[in-house]
Amino acid sequence: MPLLCFLLLTIGTSFLLLMKFYSSYLGDLELQQQMRFALLSMTRDIAAAKIVEIGEDKLEITTKRHLEQEKQILYELNTGPTINRLMKDNQPLTGESKVAAISITKFNCKKIKHHIINIAIEGVNENTNKKISLETAVATMVDGS
Repeated sequence: MPLLCFLLLTIGTSFLLLMKFYSSYLGDLELQQQMRFALLSMTRDIAAAKIVEIGEDKLEITTKRHLEQEKQILYELNTGPTINRLMKDNQPLTGESKVAAISITKFNCKKIKHHIINIAIEGVNENTNKKISLETAVATMVDGS
């Protein structure tokens, strides 16, 4: 009987530890996925841009797609009371997750060469304090300011 109790305790502890590691992994994966989605959204909008304006913690894009009117799109870092989110036209692109508390710590855009814009995003999984950075360069058909 004591051997059976020891075996069950060991298996139960191992299972709980494994679930904790799995949950941490899912939180980090969710953070990466949200940041990739945000970068993809920005690169698509920049590809259709007529005007690109770069500011501190924000990116303003004016697009004119086929047979559509001009559209203003604003990406910005919103610092909230609990988490920081990357926003597109006042709608959150990042931050909501059932697995982990995800916060964007840096959002930076800069013109690095003629017609090339560098976009960098850094985020953190608040549960594990793991930081993840993603960066991309986008070629535009217009001059970025």
